[in-house]
Amino acid sequence: MTWTESGPRPRRSTAPDAAGLRDDLDRLGIAAPVPRRIHVALRTRQRYRRAAWRWRAAFALAALLLADPVLSGWGDFLTGLVGAEAPGPVVAAIGSWADVLPYGLARPTVILLAVLASATVIALLLGTVVAFPLLLLPLPGPSWAGGGPVVVVRRFAPVYVLVRAVRACATAHEAGGQRHVTERARVGVHLREVTKALQKAHATRGTIPWRSRRRRDLKRHAGQVIAVLREAEARLDSEPHAALTDLAQLLMKIADRYAEGRVGALLDQDRLDGVTPVRDRGVFRLITATVLTGLGVAAIVFLQLPPMGEPFALGAAGIGALALVHGRGTRTALDLADAIRPKRTEPGPRRR
Repeated sequence: MTWTESGPRPRRSTAPDAAGLRDDLDRLGIAAPVPRRIHVALRTRQRYRRAAWRWRAAFALAALLLADPVLSGWGDFLTGLVGAEAPGPVVAAIGSWADVLPYGLARPTVILLAVLASATVIALLLGTVVAFPLLLLPLPGPSWAGGGPVVVVRRFAPVYVLVRAVRACATAHEAGGQRHVTERARVGVHLREVTKALQKAHATRGTIPWRSRRRRDLKRHAGQVIAVLREAEARLDSEPHAALTDLAQLLMKIADRYAEGRVGALLDQDRLDGVTPVRDRGVFRLITATVLTGLGVAAIVFLQLPPMGEPFALGAAGIGALALVHGRGTRTALDLADAIRPKRTEPGPRRR
């Protein structure tokens, strides 16, 4: 409780209700009611969020315990790779490549390929140890949502991201002067998060099986929706207030359709006709981050750091690779930190 001249006043509630979102829509001049599906999605996410990050933290700890011997063995492999005791298959490969490449290039080429291949295997191994058991975890109680707590939180995370973007639009719409310019820049940051969420919508919503042929069409549809949002965002520099209202309406419609499970109709088709979809470069970023991490680990092995400093250097190499690839989105790319960091499920009512 906080106290005012008239007596105690309740703190701002973090309960998952639509009051905060309703207030944001009023500030934008949008009279449409908040769809119940959005309310239910936010409430469901809040219900399982705490259980989800506990499971994530537990499996991340298990992965770290496993990573120590795995990375130590990998370090020994890399040390032998560049030393005199190279593994037999590597020596044979060097002999084979010597007939194709000019003198002196066969050995570094084979060493580079071996480093990249082993880095990919290590990343897949550690990722599987953490990710696969999470898919099998039961919910703490019966629910229509289905899946483990991590799956449920991930399933409705796009709704939360979209609602946050609506709040950013409302804040920028109400602000004046230089603060209006600053808040408009924050809208762009939230829209980047929306882009990432929509690019994964076909996988997170759980409406289609894995490796389904329908995923290609859903990815194309998501790319068109992102393109429409970018067109609306471009208007922020010419007619900001009208653009903020239009953006909020688009975001609300997308959130409602996603919560309903209509990931192939996030916007009406007549709005998407003639729109070129935005390409998803997530796979390219993942491959680039893996390659950079492998090169960083190889460089650390060459430096012959003290044993106590190697784990910190390896972690710094991985985070540095993510920072180079994702830029400002590095914090979002670190799923563990994103899971443990407390979040509000839905923006609460604005302070008066």
